[in-house]
Amino acid sequence: MIKRELIISALVVFLATAAVAGPINAVSGVTGVDGQLPTVQGLVPAAIGDPIVALGGDITAYFVGWAAADQDMLQIDGSDTFWNQGITPLGASVDLGYFAPGQILTIALVNQTAGETWYYGPGTQNPDGAVHDYQAPWSANLSIPVNGLFLGGEDLPITSLSTTIDGNDLMAVLSNVCGEAPEPGSSTLAAIGFVLFGFGVWKRRRVVACAAVRASRTEV
Repeated sequence: MIKRELIISALVVFLATAAVAGPINAVSGVTGVDGQLPTVQGLVPAAIGDPIVALGGDITAYFVGWAAADQDMLQIDGSDTFWNQGITPLGASVDLGYFAPGQILTIALVNQTAGETWYYGPGTQNPDGAVHDYQAPWSANLSIPVNGLFLGGEDLPITSLSTTIDGNDLMAVLSNVCGEAPEPGSSTLAAIGFVLFGFGVWKRRRVVACAAVRASRTEV
């Protein structure tokens, strides 16, 4: 009898987990299930924790998808840009206007259900001290026709062991920006360089442009 009850309990847990871990809602090129980091054009995004910086010129934001139970909103420099839960259609775009080279974007994921706001970039901006955005390079495809930076967000505090960190609660791509890489010589930079290798001439030029932006900001 005890063995039977244990089997039934395990089955219930398995079915409940399977029901929760459904596929994410996303444009082509982004796959995965809720509860796990997404795969973005064959890559797994990383929580780098550096500011998102403008390369200079107009920036366009594209809505990639979502997989959150809570209702979230993405704010970019104070502008309410995208919502999850099917409110914003996949692939929708917003022209954010002109940004000067080296200008740091203020990007926040607002969990409207929980009443919490999580900022992208260094974790020191957030109450839990954790990084809440996951970055990956993006190559233009039929769904998002620009080269840019993929940003996936985590809408829950990353201090509880019960929190599932999946970085897919609200996902977007921004054109004409770069996530600042760590200083040369770090293992993270080596990993990023390896990831970027082979993605085309434009990405190599983008790395050079990002380096120039970092250098100019350091001089100031």
